[in-house]
Amino acid sequence: MPNACYPWSIGLNAAEASLCPEERPEPRPLLSLPQPAACQHTRSAPSPTGADDEATRGAERPRPLDSVPEETLDRSSLTPVRFLNHYRHLPVRYYPSGTDSMRLLRADVHLYINENLRASGRGSNLAFLEEILRFMRRERRESSGRLPFRFDWSHRLALRPVFNGVGSPSQVSLVLQYALALGQTDPGRLPSYCDTDPRVGVDCVGFVSNYLLALGLYDRLPGIRHFPTRRQRYSFDDPDPDRRIRPNDVLYWRRPNGADPPFRHIAIIDSVHPAHSEITVAESSGSFEGLHAGRYRIRMTRDHLFPIDRGVECHGSRNCHVTIHAPR
Repeated sequence: MPNACYPWSIGLNAAEASLCPEERPEPRPLLSLPQPAACQHTRSAPSPTGADDEATRGAERPRPLDSVPEETLDRSSLTPVRFLNHYRHLPVRYYPSGTDSMRLLRADVHLYINENLRASGRGSNLAFLEEILRFMRRERRESSGRLPFRFDWSHRLALRPVFNGVGSPSQVSLVLQYALALGQTDPGRLPSYCDTDPRVGVDCVGFVSNYLLALGLYDRLPGIRHFPTRRQRYSFDDPDPDRRIRPNDVLYWRRPNGADPPFRHIAIIDSVHPAHSEITVAESSGSFEGLHAGRYRIRMTRDHLFPIDRGVECHGSRNCHVTIHAPR
């Protein structure tokens, strides 16, 4: 299990503005919850503005949706494994009925989910999405004040990405907060809400793309067809530094014999171990039933189509062939 660090990219994903092009949200800064003492990574000082007053309600000062107490996180300390671990320990705000307090819950978001997956729960995903969307439309017209936090019409842009497996951590947290507020689930049933009905998770492209977006390399989600156009890597010790395999490079699973499409999966390198011909990889894969970080053995070849061994934990294609590309 990765160490317990929780980087959090707050804000709606600009790429999802295609649902409503005229209302594209501005990117928001990369934020983080306080780390456990065991984490030794360098961090910047806490913001002097700190947390909002959680006991304030009503028109005087509506509760913001995305202001859990946080401190600024330098993007240079963000890694794929930490980003993966944040999905696994996702902070979700919950306001118990009849109180002025807020509880910070943790959700374990780990399943492999994508929009083409035909599995139990997919029909209910659409039903849950439509229920929240209907409420948002009604709230926009009537301003009922039913929610204990500030409603924003742009929040709807998070719904489809989350239920289709490409939601960022902040988008997933937002949707789970709505699910709690509308009674779709409660703190005790939050794990089953994510795992069984409706099934909330992330697919391979969603995980890699949202990590690179949080890292600041893109201002919208790059698609799976984008990465093979980036610089290709050739070895751990290539004389040309631009051709050396390094952290944050993207692994691109290739289909054999010129099949169309030529790709079937992507993952991202967390760290490299040249002395052992190994790389630590973070990914969301059906072969591991979701988010997974592991150390894989890789063999160098002249054609730079590298065989890798994903180990005994893999329930699918253990031995695969990949090309490796720069993330940008």
